[in-house]
Amino acid sequence: MAAMSFYKGRPVMDCIECPQLLMIGSAERNLGKTEFICRVIKHLSKTTAVVGLKITIVEDVDGIKKSPSLQHCESYNQLDSDFAIFEETDHTGRKDTQRMLRAGATDVFWVLSLRSKLPDAVKALFDVLNSKNYGAETPLILEGNSVRSLVDPSLHMIIKHHERAVEKESCLELMPIADAVVDSFDEGWSVSPDQLLWNGTQWKISPAITAIVLAGGKSSRMGQNKCLLDIDGSTLIEYIVDQLFQHFDDVLVSTNNKDAYNLKKVNFIKDEKPDCGPVMGLISSLKQSSTELNFVTTCDVPEIKVEIINEMVDNIACYDAVLGKTPDGRIQPLFGVYRRSALNRIEDLFKAGTRSVHGVVGSLSVGFIDIDYKWYANLNTPQEYEGYKGGR
Repeated sequence: MAAMSFYKGRPVMDCIECPQLLMIGSAERNLGKTEFICRVIKHLSKTTAVVGLKITIVEDVDGIKKSPSLQHCESYNQLDSDFAIFEETDHTGRKDTQRMLRAGATDVFWVLSLRSKLPDAVKALFDVLNSKNYGAETPLILEGNSVRSLVDPSLHMIIKHHERAVEKESCLELMPIADAVVDSFDEGWSVSPDQLLWNGTQWKISPAITAIVLAGGKSSRMGQNKCLLDIDGSTLIEYIVDQLFQHFDDVLVSTNNKDAYNLKKVNFIKDEKPDCGPVMGLISSLKQSSTELNFVTTCDVPEIKVEIINEMVDNIACYDAVLGKTPDGRIQPLFGVYRRSALNRIEDLFKAGTRSVHGVVGSLSVGFIDIDYKWYANLNTPQEYEGYKGGR
């Protein structure tokens, strides 16, 4: 532990409410808990300073250490007080705290505490965080369930094997009050790390959502296929899809000409009836989506702002869709979040002769989110394309 700074705690006992805390525990070993946490950190640290925490319990009897499984640990053997708090400084190793630091955490702290002194250790940990000026706006991620009775997080998750029964008694006691119980599979988890969102004050799990890119337009005003326009050495459609895969597991591209595009991992969706416009592309794509919520965009909107998508999801409530609206009041019917459950109504409108997307959304229950021309661009003409490139 030579690469860690050492703090001694002061014993003070209080229950701590911590809305900025995400707590992730597991029902057994080797379920990918640390990997899950590191992916959350990696994603969030691109835009926000995030702090990683780990707490290890040392069983004791009357203050005497009784944890044979930890006897190989140098810090355990050196523990000569009720608890100790270490600040991780080494990002090269394989320890959980080192992996968190390597994933992008600004700071990582490890607490080693006698079980009987855990309340004091937790209070001391928050004293350390306060001394570093980490306030309510700083997201915290804690690995472990052990302090659930002492700390109230905004989100508590427990990861369990998708088939094996949970046998750990302490975990069984916590599962009924956990916010989410996540199944672990060989290929991942039932909740993706990308679904964990920090909104600036607390954590939440975003519902599963599919991204749909409508790329079947004729590009008549552009004079060439908009999808193939160059953006920093990539085609426009590649540029858009690459952004989407940073936030979505499933990306559908609506086109009848998939051979024109060199796209990997996407699912291409052909129109059920060709040459019927974007409403048919929307219908065909919603039918192939596996999720209730679907972010819909087009191949001529180059920038994807996940914060706006999250706001749309937050506000969809009882709406069929939440769409973007520009400062001049223009509704963007093909930049928004649609419910798959609205599919029947959309299809009925199409069968009744509605071909305009504005006509469709005018018959749905729709909410709106303001979007800003500072980042939102719709490239329909060569002038708009050149203006966008010049402003990058």
